[in-house]
Amino acid sequence: MSVAARDKVVRTNSMCLNCFRRGHQATQCTSRFVCQNCSAKHHTLVCFKPKRSDRPKPTSSGQDFNRGGNSGPNGGSSNQAAQASTQTETVTSNVAAHRTSTVLLATAVVLVEDDEGVKFPARALLDSGSECNFMTERLCQRLKVQRKRSNVAVYGIGQANTKVKHKIQATIKSRVTGFSRRMEFLLLPKVTANLPTSDVSVAGWEFPPDVELADPAFFNSKTVDIVLGIHHFFAFFNSGKELELGVGLPTLTETVFGWIVTGNVENQDSNSVTQCN
Repeated sequence: MSVAARDKVVRTNSMCLNCFRRGHQATQCTSRFVCQNCSAKHHTLVCFKPKRSDRPKPTSSGQDFNRGGNSGPNGGSSNQAAQASTQTETVTSNVAAHRTSTVLLATAVVLVEDDEGVKFPARALLDSGSECNFMTERLCQRLKVQRKRSNVAVYGIGQANTKVKHKIQATIKSRVTGFSRRMEFLLLPKVTANLPTSDVSVAGWEFPPDVELADPAFFNSKTVDIVLGIHHFFAFFNSGKELELGVGLPTLTETVFGWIVTGNVENQDSNSVTQCN
């Protein structure tokens, strides 16, 4: 997808140009990360200036790069930046913090196809703050796929880290459209906490009859099997269509996996937590 196309998706969906979250503009974004290409307050993936790789650069014995994920904590996801050396790649993962409302993040039930063509349903988190894709070991064990060695350290806020030893490739397919994409996944025992962090009552919510939800049980706190990161994120939004459920209610957004439900919901449980990926 071109820079112009990505920029259009972000603006059409009223997303922050810096962290790709809704609810604020780039000038109000609290993320400390800026464009790795020109240092402006926007995401590297929507920068129209020539890439640094296209400019003359000094010789270096190593290589550092930002994986494009400059999302901040606003909206339930933290920065997913990576730095690479000649030996180990590092990425960031998730942490939890207390809050008094539940954030519905973008979850979808997708089909994961293994090397023998067998499809397995899986619950996915669409996370613009992560440039890597992640999969649980539990799901991987069901797939007939080839494991490859990996040398990645996944860091969370506070510098807690987990070593990723293996990665695989699998095909992600939509249940409702013809979308199909081959992707690489880093394997972890757990990719995130249950989402949402607590069950959400949808009593009184009215959904249009022609809307097919990407995650029919989005309101139930359940396990997430995979995280789909920024590399394919913009390919998921094929129309830019949005629907408001009502004042103070989450938003419906059309994707290739169906309509996702995202936004804040007031939580009666004062001990609830926010999941930052």
